[in-house]
Amino acid sequence: MRKVHVVIGLIFGLATAGLASELLAGRAGYLATAVTGAVAVAFALWAGLLQYPKPRHLSLKQSATPSGLLRVIAIVILGGLCALGGALDGGWKTAITSGVGGTIAFTVIVGLIGGIPEVVDPRYILREDLLFGALAGFGVAIAAGLPGGFTGGVAASLNLNRYLTVQGSACLAIAIAIPAGITLGSRCWTRHALMILLVAPKRRVPWRTMYFIKWCYLANLLRVSGTEYELRHQEIMQGLHLPEPDSQAGDM
Repeated sequence: MRKVHVVIGLIFGLATAGLASELLAGRAGYLATAVTGAVAVAFALWAGLLQYPKPRHLSLKQSATPSGLLRVIAIVILGGLCALGGALDGGWKTAITSGVGGTIAFTVIVGLIGGIPEVVDPRYILREDLLFGALAGFGVAIAAGLPGGFTGGVAASLNLNRYLTVQGSACLAIAIAIPAGITLGSRCWTRHALMILLVAPKRRVPWRTMYFIKWCYLANLLRVSGTEYELRHQEIMQGLHLPEPDSQAGDM
């Protein structure tokens, strides 16, 4: 599953990095695209090869702390830089979309990020993690895709607006950025979705795994450890073809 996660992350990460080709033309555009692509490759490898990804969620309460205040200031500065770049690229309308989208993206990626502190409904954990990545991709899509898609800078040579129109090219950019945000940002949700698609058809786990985990917890078949559910029931582990518990627990 980690290998599949890496491949998907590389595909969407590099495709989203191509949005940087919209910003600048000439050698500067190629350099910006290359740097963004290198960052995307590194992030995709980190997200996919991470053995135990932790679920994430947005915690606005952190803004009331000293470190949270510093993050808010950083978000405002980075969002302002996105707006400035948009203004230089396409005027005040582009400045608004780039500024708003950049602020959303940096709020998720750099800003008010927190782990889930306590065990809750496992479905809630996955929904929060999915929301985290979707908002990151949505912010990037607004900042980089909505103003023009792949119609400016180095990307202008592709002549996509001739075939897709400017609006169609922008929709293409948005369709790329949001799945990339989910794949790279919602690592826990993505890994769970891949597990279901690859393992459930073989009847090794139930299709509705989160409902199954919640039922096992309510039936006292699982033990809670931090934000993890530890499965220790020997017969269930044999039914799921998991290693039998000796002195270690099978983390779910």
